[in-house]
Amino acid sequence: METYAEKMKLLVDLKYYKNTPSWSNYSIILPIKKFHNLNVYVSLVFSTRDIKLVIESSTIEKKPNDMNDEVQLYTSTLLWFNKPTTDTIFIPEVNDYIEILNKLKDVLLTIKFNKYLGYFEKEVSYNTGDFWFEIIGEQPMIEYKFGKCCVCYVSTISNTFNCCKKGYLCYICWDKIPFINCCETCNIDDDSNCDDACIKNRPCPLCRNCLNTGDEL
Repeated sequence: METYAEKMKLLVDLKYYKNTPSWSNYSIILPIKKFHNLNVYVSLVFSTRDIKLVIESSTIEKKPNDMNDEVQLYTSTLLWFNKPTTDTIFIPEVNDYIEILNKLKDVLLTIKFNKYLGYFEKEVSYNTGDFWFEIIGEQPMIEYKFGKCCVCYVSTISNTFNCCKKGYLCYICWDKIPFINCCETCNIDDDSNCDDACIKNRPCPLCRNCLNTGDEL
C-alpha cells in the first residue's frame, strides 16, 4: 500500500493541506457506481479534524426538513487527528495513508446493508422492530414506528414520507424503482443535460406520485 499511500498524500497535500485549509472539506469521490446493488456515492472526506469514509445514496432523498439532500448510508472515521489546539493543522504522513487505505478496504469488504434500519453496518444489529414486537407483541395502546415494506414485505423504518405517507418502503426496493423520464434530455446513465428537478423521479408503489417530492407524475 505504500506506493499508493505516497500518491494519495501528494494529491491531498496539493489540493487541500498545503493550501492552508479552512473548516471546509475536501472530498475524493471513489469510482464506485453501485455497492451491494445500491446506487451510491462513495467518498473520502478530508477535514482539519479527521478523514472519513462516507457512502450516500444517489437515488433517495431525505425528508424535506433535513439539512442535506442525500441519504447517508454509512460513515466511518478512518483517521482522527489528536491535535493540541483547534488552530493546529495536522498533515497526515505516508504511514497514516497506509492505515487509511487498509481500513477503507476492510470496511468495503465487510459491511452489510441493514434493510430495517436503512444503512450499512459492520456488526449485525438485533435492535429491530421485529425483535421488540416478538417480546412485547401487538397491544391496542402501542403503535410501532416500523412496518412491512410494501414491495418485499421485509420490516423497515423507511417510509414513503414525501408522497402519500401511507406505507413503508425499504431503501433497497426504493432504489430499484425505475426512473420516469420526463423530458427528451433525460438519460439514466448521464443526467448532465437534465434539469435537477427532472431527475430522481420515481413513482411511489402506493400512490404513484414522486417519492422524493410528492408531486404528481
